[in-house]
Amino acid sequence: MPKSFERTPSVEKKEKSPEQVKEEESLGLVREIEEIKERMTKEGETIEGYQEITKLLKEIESLYGKPKVEWEKIEGLEKILSKDFEDTIYKPGFSPTGDKIMVREGDRSLKIYDLKGNEIFSKDFGEKIHSPTFSPTGDKIMVREGARSLKIYDLKGNEIFSKGFEKDIYDFSLSPTGEEIMVEGGLGLQIYKIKGQERK
Repeated sequence: MPKSFERTPSVEKKEKSPEQVKEEESLGLVREIEEIKERMTKEGETIEGYQEITKLLKEIESLYGKPKVEWEKIEGLEKILSKDFEDTIYKPGFSPTGDKIMVREGDRSLKIYDLKGNEIFSKDFGEKIHSPTFSPTGDKIMVREGARSLKIYDLKGNEIFSKGFEKDIYDFSLSPTGEEIMVEGGLGLQIYKIKGQERK
């Protein structure tokens, strides 16, 4: 009579998680790198060998990708303003009082917002503008238009100082009182009153 056998219960194969698959793939790539290093130790270093290692390292990096930082979730940070613009913005900066921000949008547009995102100043210029900056008191802004023109406005958009130069100007700054400006450029160093009269 044939001997009966008990049926062995089948073992279900557990599916690997995506993280386990990544880890196995990356370990395999690491082993390949070690083999290349070992080969170069015996046979000598080659450019091709290093190129292979670089390629494998990039494959490992692509498995995990670059970490994305979610700033809103970092302890100690609270987002108080988020704003999109139609054109690329450059050099955003706070006013000295900390309650306004100024941005250059594109090459010829200057805008100022409060911290709620309300626009309080907007001006378009005929030429590319450079180095817009607040006065120390935060109630005026100074900007270079083109290469040879320096202008100052109040926050209502009124021009209160304008001067053209015969040569390019490179740097400028407002005095702590905001009543005088210093200009450095092809004409040397000069200081002007806001009214536009040069000091001797």
